[in-house]
Amino acid sequence: MCALKNSYKYFTLNKQGSFNQSPFYKVFKARIMRKSFIVATLSAVLFYPCSAVLAAETAHQHAHWSYTGDESPGNWGKLDAEYTACGIGQHQSPVNIVQDKVAADSQLRPIEFSYKPSHFSIVDNGHTVMVTPEAGSSITVMGKKYDLVQFHFHHPSEEQFMGRAYDMDAHLVHKSADGQLAVVAVQIDKDDKHALPPLQTIWEYFPKTQDQSVSAGETMLDPAGLLPQDRNYYTYDGSLTTPPCSEGVLWLVLKEKVEATSQQMAVFTDRYPLNARPAQPIGQRTIKVSQ
Repeated sequence: MCALKNSYKYFTLNKQGSFNQSPFYKVFKARIMRKSFIVATLSAVLFYPCSAVLAAETAHQHAHWSYTGDESPGNWGKLDAEYTACGIGQHQSPVNIVQDKVAADSQLRPIEFSYKPSHFSIVDNGHTVMVTPEAGSSITVMGKKYDLVQFHFHHPSEEQFMGRAYDMDAHLVHKSADGQLAVVAVQIDKDDKHALPPLQTIWEYFPKTQDQSVSAGETMLDPAGLLPQDRNYYTYDGSLTTPPCSEGVLWLVLKEKVEATSQQMAVFTDRYPLNARPAQPIGQRTIKVSQ
């Protein structure tokens, strides 16, 4: 529509043309001028704002946020109107899992993991290192399927257990056909006797700088390698752990940890000494645990 901005000028009359000498010129000119005025006015109202609208759409960028200083988690809710949930949400993540808030639920079925090896890319987005596998991996929870979209890392772990955080965690983010998110959280503990093979594969393509995306080419990665043998889990209704902190996220926190060497962890922690949101109040929520 913006391309029509100047179309009104085709309705004006060329004053140098022979038609100016017609006895009907004055009448025709008046009519044409009225039409020209109407069309020009409509053009100004309808088409001129196009550039302003486009400028407005690109002018607003979400506020920058961080894990330290004035842009740290305690201030996220004040940085941008779209981050309001970070400050006033009642179902926020992560949480500190404490026994008096945990209830066993025999109705919880095991998570069905359908992960498979695939090509992948990796990006440092300025807040974490994120891995995006090819489509094809998924989980099924209580009969509902969620496709694996990406996974990323935090240091220290965002989830806490009786007040204790692990050295790192991996968040595997899934999305269902109706748009609901489900996050599988895996705790990573430091143990120099046990390397975590998927980390070694991922770190081979570790971006050299922030905001850099790297394709792993023909290298294949199986996300299942990040999972522990025992896949019992805690589950609760939570949120994204980064702005905009949107709620309605299904959290599946695996009870058993995996191990990685200090050398493997250092690749990530040297880049991100701290990228974990503090535990948020559980409030009236109950954390269920599978059996």
